[in-house]
Amino acid sequence: MSKDCYHLCTFHFFLRFNYSTSSFIILMRTFFLLKGCLLVTQCALIVAGIFQFLLQSNGENKSQPELTIEPIQCIVSVTHKLGRLGNRMFVLASAYALARIHSCDLYISPLILDEIRAVFKLNFSLNLLSHSRFRSLKSVKFINKTLGCEYQPSLTQLNAIPNQTRFEVHGFWQSYLYFHDYRTELQEEIFGPRKFRIRRVSSFFRRVYENQLNVSIDLSTDNHQLLKEQLSSTRWIGIHIRLGDFVPLNLTSNSRYLFDSMNYFQKQYGNVHFIVASDNKTIEKHHITHVDSNSTLSM
Repeated sequence: MSKDCYHLCTFHFFLRFNYSTSSFIILMRTFFLLKGCLLVTQCALIVAGIFQFLLQSNGENKSQPELTIEPIQCIVSVTHKLGRLGNRMFVLASAYALARIHSCDLYISPLILDEIRAVFKLNFSLNLLSHSRFRSLKSVKFINKTLGCEYQPSLTQLNAIPNQTRFEVHGFWQSYLYFHDYRTELQEEIFGPRKFRIRRVSSFFRRVYENQLNVSIDLSTDNHQLLKEQLSSTRWIGIHIRLGDFVPLNLTSNSRYLFDSMNYFQKQYGNVHFIVASDNKTIEKHHITHVDSNSTLSM
């Protein structure tokens, strides 16, 4: 298109449709790149038709009702990472239960979500706030509640979390009483294992049966409920000997306590097998030296 054609198209366009230069300039610059415009009238009509269509479309969009964002009543949030995976499972379970009890939205920091989602499904049945939505909230009262192992029943009572309040679950919250009423959905939907974790557990126990018990067994690799049923033919008891950060705090259990506990379960259930895990293999083996090796597996 020549410069003369460009200017004539512009003049003809404004005479017929009377649109502003600021709106028209983008369309004209686009059409100026086209070649072979033979008739000024055709050029103007083409541009005008498209411009008219865009204006009509814009008008239709304006006439549609705007999407409304539901107001936030209250929020239960978890934004701090304390401890390791087990600690964060307690915190997340408690936060989930409080959000359900008080009909609040739930917010979990993306870093915490990503870590836990690497192991579990995390299928929430309530509204989980996005990070951007959470960051946009300004006019809410903030309550930070730090707890260790204690249970405070007042937190489950009516109006314990008022409207227009963000309630931060901070600390360790290691009391199952907060989330006991929601244990089934926590076990099945939120902390239900992802399939690749089920495959790893299935493979581990298959080796245990073959190497420790001389039994060949076919275990499920994709259904954790079925896998639990298949493993229930044997009584499995886990022992965690924590010998790292607990040692200087004098919180570790001595050998006598471990022996007495294992003897109790053997008398209570008869044929049992212990799976022992620890962060110090050398001391762990010292603790369980006198235990029947056929019933004990060290990890």
